[in-house]
Amino acid sequence: MRFVLWLLYVVILIVAVVFAVSNRQMVMLDLWPSTLQLHMPLALLACGFFLLGCFVGAVTSFLMGLKDRFAHWRLRKAVKRLKKDLEDKKPDAPKEKE
Repeated sequence: MRFVLWLLYVVILIVAVVFAVSNRQMVMLDLWPSTLQLHMPLALLACGFFLLGCFVGAVTSFLMGLKDRFAHWRLRKAVKRLKKDLEDKKPDAPKEKE
């Protein structure tokens, strides 16, 4: 499994390097409404927006999972409480006759 994962990493790295080498032309990024203009390689701009999208997706996924994590925590707490109640109500074992 590790080999397949490393192979996937190498393929992604090769694709990223080929993309960066083939898109070296400079582009201007105009940040409206300010007058700030940035000149950068197209590959850097594309990778930056890709990473921004990954970050936004990860944060969104984390926030969407909070509701489920909270419900899971609440249910585990209820199960512990019910187990404790069950143990408290369990009658003592009958004594053996001699």
